Amino acid sequence: PRIAAIGQLDGLVAIRNGGYRVLSYLGNGWIENEVKGLGIPVILATTVDGMYRMLAAKRGDLIIEEQSLATPRIADQGLSDRIIETTGIGSESGFHILISKKSSHAFRIDQLERGVEAMRSRGRLNQIISSYGINSNK
Repeated sequence: PRIAAIGQLDGLVAIRNGGYRVLSYLGNGWIENEVKGLGIPVILATTVDGMYRMLAAKRGDLIIEEQSLATPRIADQGLSDRIIETTGIGSESGFHILISKKSSHAFRIDQLERGVEAMRSRGRLNQIISSYGINSNK
């Protein structure tokens, strides 16, 4: 019943002020730090797929997730007709490439950073991001 209001959300403070319950999964550190840290009620599933099933069963109000990650998993579980994607924004978060210090590729971090920056400056990074249906202004 609150779908119109959820579609207008713009940020975590709006989620908190609206009294929404957010669903996530055990081990999602971003949710623990950013969402719970603001005092937003969070209900945790034991798995990512379980989180989507909980939303479909109305055990929470919303999930904050990247569209390109969520859409295929929702479809794979046959929940596309029970979960609605909104234009509301929970938050924006940067993704970082992480390499183990013990990796045989750790010495390449500077090379990787230069390569990503070159892709960004030539517009290739935006092309890749757009290919997943994500708009990027960066």
